[in-house]
Amino acid sequence: MKYLQITLILLSCSLGFLSAQVENLEVEGAIKIGNSTSSEEGTIRFDGDLFEGFASGEWRPFALGQTSPWLSNENGYYLLENVGIGRAATSARLILQDNSRNSFTIRTSDNSASNGMAFQNSGGAYSWNIFRENNENPDADFVIAGGEANTEIAGLPERLRIVKNGNIGIGTAIPREKLHVEGRLWLGEHSSGSGLWLQSGESANDWFVGARADNDFLRIFNYGDGDLVVIKPTNGYVGVNRSNPQTRLHVGGLMRSSYDSSSGEYVEMWHGGAHGYINTVGDGNLEFRHDGDSKMKLTSNAQLLVGDVTPINGYNLIVENGILTEEVKVALKNSADWSDDAWDLVPGIAEVKASIEEKSHLVDMPSADQLVKTGYSVTDMDSKLLAQIEWLWLHVIDMKDQIDELSSENAKLKERLQETMSEKN
Repeated sequence: MKYLQITLILLSCSLGFLSAQVENLEVEGAIKIGNSTSSEEGTIRFDGDLFEGFASGEWRPFALGQTSPWLSNENGYYLLENVGIGRAATSARLILQDNSRNSFTIRTSDNSASNGMAFQNSGGAYSWNIFRENNENPDADFVIAGGEANTEIAGLPERLRIVKNGNIGIGTAIPREKLHVEGRLWLGEHSSGSGLWLQSGESANDWFVGARADNDFLRIFNYGDGDLVVIKPTNGYVGVNRSNPQTRLHVGGLMRSSYDSSSGEYVEMWHGGAHGYINTVGDGNLEFRHDGDSKMKLTSNAQLLVGDVTPINGYNLIVENGILTEEVKVALKNSADWSDDAWDLVPGIAEVKASIEEKSHLVDMPSADQLVKTGYSVTDMDSKLLAQIEWLWLHVIDMKDQIDELSSENAKLKERLQETMSEKN
């Protein structure tokens, strides 16, 4: 015969045929215990799920023959002690350990803010929530929301998101890179400087972008080459391969500029010691523009074109609207460029008169139409003008000789006339 023995602190019962206080009750068969609202110490009840006993002002469920730490109230069951799942709880309120998988799994009914792990403050408002999102996607995003207390868990603002490809978004729900930050990024102080360190593969040439520890310069630094780009905050000076720039753009080395990355035509500029130059690669022409218009061009043939002009063979400087200068010095290659032989080529008065009457210009001078069409050489024109002056002087000298001769003859005639007049008297 099997018996059920129940040890009671206090048992008061009325079975119709028995009314007494006993310490032991032995019954052959089953005993049925129902629910109770009694709050007397030692009361036993079955609430439909668990057998419970009322002790120390709380309903406590029975647990395999030992006193249970679970407590309950109108909202459900709770614990006041450390809890261990998969191992003993020793140093923390909750310790989780899966001895078969070495992992802990949380499964929710769907992927939404209302099915995650939330944190509440002492006032009962939600402050942080960790959950999965995208209900129709089995590879749901991992989301952390919070930072601002809210009575509605779905009202917490999103702070961080990790999507299925591993990209992390801060301030954005669609991260496009491994780390995508919408807004400002603060990098704290460090003994070697505040900034961002970058490394490519196994290369020892790490990159640093940030501020130096010994000054407030912004720099791009490479361990292989040192400071490559530096910006001074006080004046905005930028140094390329210069750690302390002295101008708006201070470059140490060769500067190269091209239309695009694939273009084979570009301009190089640098200054090396006592020499500086601007070098062109491609068509060989160096062009200076303003507002899209070409103002000056240096061609590969060493022709300098100023203004809207076209190259002319044999000329190295071509200027559109003239040159204003205090002095011009013209050099001659040889004496043949000058008019030392003009004395032998002096035209007669009749020839000059005929040239003026027929051509409207002096002998050996270009016409107006020719000057408009081809222009003229300063050396050649000066030589022609000097020849005209020399010819004029030759005619003046000739006229002077004739005048002197006439004056002499006139004086002789006057003398003879006076002698004749005296003889008649």
